[in-house]
Amino acid sequence: MIDAKQIRAARALLNMSQKQVSEGAGLGMNTLSGIESGDTVPSSESLSKLERFFLGCGLEFMDGGVRESAADKVYKGEFGMRQFFNAVYEVARHGGEIAIFNGVPSLLLKWAGEEFYTMHAKRMEAIKSRMSVRVIIKEGDENLIGASFAAYKTIDADKFHDKTFYIFGEFVAFFDFGDDLSIRVLKDKDLAESMLVLFDYAWN
Repeated sequence: MIDAKQIRAARALLNMSQKQVSEGAGLGMNTLSGIESGDTVPSSESLSKLERFFLGCGLEFMDGGVRESAADKVYKGEFGMRQFFNAVYEVARHGGEIAIFNGVPSLLLKWAGEEFYTMHAKRMEAIKSRMSVRVIIKEGDENLIGASFAAYKTIDADKFHDKTFYIFGEFVAFFDFGDDLSIRVLKDKDLAESMLVLFDYAWN
């Protein structure tokens, strides 16, 4: 299990407030504050939530320390969907482009949960001046869940496929909406740039 020093270091590495971490990990802010200060003896459940949250933000822990992970990641199920959105937000708040092809808004909402996605949409809206978010969805789909921060276009229904790919920063994510959602994320700057070129052709 991680300790208070690693938690403080991870939060500093991500440049996140206690409020952001507590919301992302599903903990009370007083609980997190107490853990970091040493005033609270953390439960194994609380530490596990924090560790999963930081792992989902692209960090890894080793021998009392923490660092950015260079490894590719696979997110699974509802918790994985939320961790993926946390990772997207961490990239987005530094600026840049996000491009989503074959987007399926209803499935993103289903796997993230309405309450979590509402929180995510609000934080993305708060930073929309720093970034560009574009989404290509199926013709006729009117479920524009990210309309407060994203621009949408449609693709003909006969050309649409529910294998979503998601470009953000140096990362490309591939979604498999099966019985159990699977999101494979690759960190590859050249691949991300190449796929963004393809996305631009489709967008234009």
